[in-house]
Amino acid sequence: MSKVKIKFDENQEYQIKAVNAVVDLFDGLSRTDDDLSFESITSADVVANTDEVFEEYWLADNLAQIQRRNGIDVQSGLSAQNSGDTLTGEFDFYSYPEFTVNMETGTGKTYVYLRTIYSLREKYGFRKFIVVVPSVAIYEGAVATFNATRTHFHKLFPQGTIPNNIIEYDGNVKACKDFAQSNSVQIMLMTIDSFNKASNVLFKETDKIMGGKLPIEFIQETRPVLILDEVQNYQTDTARRALRTLHPLFSVGYSATPGTNPPNLLYNLTPFDAMQMNLVKKIEIFGSEEDTAASEKEDYFKIERINKKPLSVDMLVNCKIEGSLKSQTLTFKPNDSLKSKTKNNSYLDLTVTDISAIKDNEYVEFSNGFRYGLDESSCASLSRESIFREMIHNTIEAHIEREGLLNAAGYKAKVLSLFFVDRVSSYNGEDPIIKRIFDEEFNKMKLASSHFKDMNAEDVRTAYFAKKRDKKTGEETEIDIGESGKIATDEKEAEKAAYQLIMQDKEKLLDTREPHHFIFAHSALREGWDNPNVFQICSLREIKSEGTRRQAIGRGLRLPVQEGTEKHPEFAGTRITDHELNKLVIVASESFEKYAKSLYEEYRKDGINADNMTKPGNYRRNVPVKRTAKFDSPEFDSLWTKMNQKTTYNIRINTEELIKEAVEKVNRAAFKPAQIVTTKGQYVTTKYRFTLKNISKTGSATLLVEISDSNGRKFENNRSEKEIAAGKAVDKTDAVLAKIKVQSVNTEDETVSVNIFKEPLEKDVPREFEFQSGQALTVNSKDAEYPDVPKPNLLARVSSEVPLTRATILNIFKGIKQTHQMEFLRNPEAFIAQFVQILSEVVKDHIAKYIEYTPTSSSGEDDRNELFPDSKTFPASELEVANIDQSIYNKIQVDSNVEKNFVKRLNEIGAPGNVQLYFKFPSQYKVKLPKIIGNYNPDWAILRTDGANQQLEIVRETKGTEDINALPHSNEARKIICGYKHFAAVGVDYRFVDDKDEKWFEKSPVDLQRRLLEDEYKIPQQPEWSMAAEPRAPYKA
Repeated sequence: MSKVKIKFDENQEYQIKAVNAVVDLFDGLSRTDDDLSFESITSADVVANTDEVFEEYWLADNLAQIQRRNGIDVQSGLSAQNSGDTLTGEFDFYSYPEFTVNMETGTGKTYVYLRTIYSLREKYGFRKFIVVVPSVAIYEGAVATFNATRTHFHKLFPQGTIPNNIIEYDGNVKACKDFAQSNSVQIMLMTIDSFNKASNVLFKETDKIMGGKLPIEFIQETRPVLILDEVQNYQTDTARRALRTLHPLFSVGYSATPGTNPPNLLYNLTPFDAMQMNLVKKIEIFGSEEDTAASEKEDYFKIERINKKPLSVDMLVNCKIEGSLKSQTLTFKPNDSLKSKTKNNSYLDLTVTDISAIKDNEYVEFSNGFRYGLDESSCASLSRESIFREMIHNTIEAHIEREGLLNAAGYKAKVLSLFFVDRVSSYNGEDPIIKRIFDEEFNKMKLASSHFKDMNAEDVRTAYFAKKRDKKTGEETEIDIGESGKIATDEKEAEKAAYQLIMQDKEKLLDTREPHHFIFAHSALREGWDNPNVFQICSLREIKSEGTRRQAIGRGLRLPVQEGTEKHPEFAGTRITDHELNKLVIVASESFEKYAKSLYEEYRKDGINADNMTKPGNYRRNVPVKRTAKFDSPEFDSLWTKMNQKTTYNIRINTEELIKEAVEKVNRAAFKPAQIVTTKGQYVTTKYRFTLKNISKTGSATLLVEISDSNGRKFENNRSEKEIAAGKAVDKTDAVLAKIKVQSVNTEDETVSVNIFKEPLEKDVPREFEFQSGQALTVNSKDAEYPDVPKPNLLARVSSEVPLTRATILNIFKGIKQTHQMEFLRNPEAFIAQFVQILSEVVKDHIAKYIEYTPTSSSGEDDRNELFPDSKTFPASELEVANIDQSIYNKIQVDSNVEKNFVKRLNEIGAPGNVQLYFKFPSQYKVKLPKIIGNYNPDWAILRTDGANQQLEIVRETKGTEDINALPHSNEARKIICGYKHFAAVGVDYRFVDDKDEKWFEKSPVDLQRRLLEDEYKIPQQPEWSMAAEPRAPYKA
């Protein structure tokens, strides 16, 4: 079978810019002559790069010029060097400068750094280069690219620039001496694991090389140029120490995810840039998920909590107890086996290998290489097969459609689909669910394709898995290889063999005569391997892991390659540049919205500027200052003493009434069957740039609004000036700009507050706002299939979620209609989730209705100085000026326009409210409520005088409406009712008002008082339930 040889384009402008960014860094350096070798201090048989020490100011000046021309913020000087001791001893201190090139996956990063090596050789005479890679996958990818580009580069560079071979360091220490002594250009390829420990053979004496030196010393004396592939993988102290041990001249790190503050950034090609410039495929997402979850699979688990001391994880798992499966929360430590602790054989050999308790980066890693974040769970439901079937169906359908579109456009190009499986057994085990479903779906759908109609499923699919050979029997077994790197030596060899196989087949797979179109691989192929003709990627995974989406997408982002035709043989190996056809379809086990949002967050987190926002030079922040005289006044003391009065609450439940209400609400509920819903949409990122140009005398602001997106729109072609008054939207005709409003216009300091920015816009300082703007369309919905499984204990599950006795829960269940009871048998997990939600709402309403507050004999601890500090810091846009005679602070923090308008009413001198003093309750101030509702933080405490000049303490809650039933969240109403009862108990008038109520200071209307107090309800004499947790007795339904 022939291979399609990929042709490389030497005129790609963005690649040339990336190469020149590194080469021009040394502009002014003299070229080393080929016939001149530098003698090292210890030996004359080593040919080094140069013995010159680079002047920092010279490099910094060149760096600034490069950053300026590449649109990167210019640094004031070089970033700190990689400095410190090395692995060869505490007296070996070394430092070297580091530089970074950021390039999106699929844009030719390996091509660029190879061309950079040859350019440095050509211009400056550098001879010795070491390429460091983090994994076997990327190692094999680098070898493949070197071999594929060698002929191409021979045409671009003078003879002697391109080495005949790359030195693949695999522990053969003789290669170190050959590398050091050669007078020609040498490129050595090493994994970081081969030299990051003092126990590596590189640091040991050996008789394989003569000269009395350690292998590492040969390398050190060459002062090699380091090329760091996927540079983000070498940021630990151990890795950086290992890199210093090589004694490099300098290093250049290449990555699509170099981190938020990479050292000395030379070139920055972001995902947004790559998509906008059509350098990679556009992304479409098919998301399939359950609309209503079904029951749990036997090997289901969920991450509930990660503990720091001792380092452990609490997981909800299925345990085998007395012959049946029961869900329990167990604690696992690193190296714990799920099967051993749960007695559930369904978990097979899954163990906990690593736990991270770092804030905002908490995860658990398992022996199959996958990571879970908090609250993430395995593909849990019994409709797993339905989801897999839908995903595989969608992948095959998209594959056939893409082939048809390419053929109709006149291209001869192979279409490939890549499936990631979580474990080999899902494809080649006793129950190969994925292979079985694929074969069934393909054989049903192949008639829609003229290409596939005469082919069988087994002819079009292939798999690449690592194989481990049994030392005794010689038999090979396919094994799971994870991504953690914590694998045995023999497994590493198996992994390497698998990568070598798929790398060798990379170009063969492009041949349309080669029958394999659908590739199944383990998750470890998510890095290091890609194929330009992958148009569909389907992640048939049981576990969600952070960063997986971007890794998976990287396998198919490159622009596709076509074959030559009889009419145009010259097209063979060239890229297809029709951007309407160049689309990568991602088939995922979550909705379009979730996948797109998570993908955007991964891009954002990995970006050079993680907030994707141009920040102004001077952030304006304001610090409200406490007025000591007002704070120490008798008026404040009187008001605070009243507000600080404590209460206790008591709840008596009318059991009969609660059961009746619960039964009625459950019977009114609609229990939907579990459905697999597929949504589709294109991933699009849009940037809006706002620049304040002018503020008029009338108080309106002129904003320059520019729009750019990853679909090709650019700022310079999409710009307009808009004059906007305070309180108005930027543009009502645009769906996004209609939600962006000018909050206030400050004519004094010429700033404008906009609701999407924390800080005000300043004149002529552009600010950017970026978001994922793709829209989803539901394309399919079907009922899920789920087999019969053990049912969970309904009473135990519900009583653990809702504070009711099991007897009450059982009576509610008995009271609902039989069709709803049957839903528990049909789809227990979905029923329990909805049942718990309804009962929780009923209980909360009941508590708010029957709770009673009683004042205590004392006011409790007086912590006014802690609650009201001398100053607080807030964004300027959240502050409103306070009346100097009425507030204890000069400015008040407000959360909304309603609060802002209410403060203006409080500030009015001589207004009907007769306000003497007011303050906003600190966030730490809480009215105690039952845990199921949550404590309440009211808004405003006010001291006023009435017509008889009597002082009155009142509390007002500000909302956008005075209709309690119109509040957006039911819990707001419950807290208002409970808050009313608390303040009534301590003799404080309480109301919730909107900002339009001119008589906000008046007492609550009589009908509202009656409604909130619920006088007409009869309260039973005996309590059926209390807030104290009750012991859970064993119960069998």
